[in-house]
Formats: sequence, structure tokens, C-alpha cells
Amino acid sequence: MDSTVYDRYVEGALERHWWSVARRKIVVDLIDRTIPLPRPADVLDVGCGTGAEMEAFQRYGNVWGVDTEIRMVEACRRRGLKNVDVAQAERLPFAGDTFDLVTCLDTIEHIKNDGDAVRELSRVGKRGSYLCLTVPAGPRLFGPYDTLAGHYRRYNRKSLRALLAGGGYTILRMTHYNSVFYPPIAMVRLATPHGSWDQAKTLDPPARPINALMGRVFASERLWLRFVDVPFGLSLFAIARNDRGPS
Repeated sequence: MDSTVYDRYVEGALERHWWSVARRKIVVDLIDRTIPLPRPADVLDVGCGTGAEMEAFQRYGNVWGVDTEIRMVEACRRRGLKNVDVAQAERLPFAGDTFDLVTCLDTIEHIKNDGDAVRELSRVGKRGSYLCLTVPAGPRLFGPYDTLAGHYRRYNRKSLRALLAGGGYTILRMTHYNSVFYPPIAMVRLATPHGSWDQAKTLDPPARPINALMGRVFASERLWLRFVDVPFGLSLFAIARNDRGPS
């Protein structure tokens, strides 16, 4: 990401965007219905951004966050989140067997060696703990948006399953989501020439009524995701149990 995009991010544009607001609701709903967390739980959010998800996860217990960008960490601290620091997913500053839940939302696609990152997420999670992961889906959709966003890849079920297995995880749930808007967005992505995508503009929410409407429509996906796995969408969601062997 270039500095202009990060400036918009730090200013909170993305966390107010319909996509982020709806994703938060979907993720929390799926965690609530899938993971038998202890209370209070110790939660780590890897790639915490400006802290909106950390705030949402406080419902589960004690929350820590890490991000590679100091500006993101400072934004978290401005909103009163204290357990947050600069760190890379491949080298987390925590002892092994620490967390009951590790979340990594739309982060590992930014990491060149995603296998190293997933093994590190596994290391800091307790045996029998849980990982909640979201990633962009559809390798064929990889294009200028992904390049500008700093993505190394998009995933399909097979590649994500192999990645998690390499970290010692057993998948409990995997489904596509962001399916309602998949057809129009996919067509635009496939038709957009390289070098012509203004990612900074995509971080800005549309007009408030449109932003609210699109957020409600996208968030409604959580209602059927409670019952079925969806075979297509712009994103993949996985919940996995940490079943790694002895260190």
C-alpha cells in the first residue's frame, strides 16, 4: 500500500466502509456460533489495523493486537486499546501456548511466506485453541486491486486447507462469503486493466445512505451462513482448531 492509502486507513475510512462493518458482524456471529471459548478468553488479533475488531472482540475477554505499521498501533492506542504493539505475524512477541483464540482477518495475503505466518499463529495459540481467518478468494480475480493493496495472492479452498494443515490446524468450518455482491464486483475486477485502479478511492465509504444499505445487505449473509457453507464469494472464512503436535 502506498502512503495515501495508509493515510485513508489510519483516518478510519476503511473501518466505516460497508465492507468492514458487515465483515465484523459476520465474523463475530460465526465465532459466537462455532467456537466454545472459555470466559474470559485471551484473544490475539494479528493485523489489527486501527482497532475496530479488537473492540468487537472484547466481548470474549482480554484482547491483544499487533500490526506491522506504527500508525495503526498509534490509532489503536488513541481509542484506548493498550495491549497493542508493532510486530510481524512471522515473529510474534508472545510465548507459546498463550491464546485461546487467534484472529487474522485479511492479513496473510500481505505476507510473502504465509506458511511461516500460520505456523507462528499456531505457536502462540494454546493446543486446542482456535484460529479465525479471512482471506480474499478466487486466484483468477487477482489483479490491479490486489497489487495496489499489497496482496501476494488470493486463495481457494484447496490452497487455504493446505496452508492451515501445515500449521497443525484442523478445519472446523470453511465457507465463502461476500457472495451477494460477487457477480458485479468480479466483473469489474476482471475487466479493469492493470494500472488503472485507484485503491485510495475504494477505501472511502460511498454516500452515507448507500454505505448503510450495502452494509445491511452484506451483513445479512450471516443469517444463511449460520446454516450453510457458500460455494462462491469474494472472500473465504475459516475457523480451525490448533491440533499441532508437541514442540
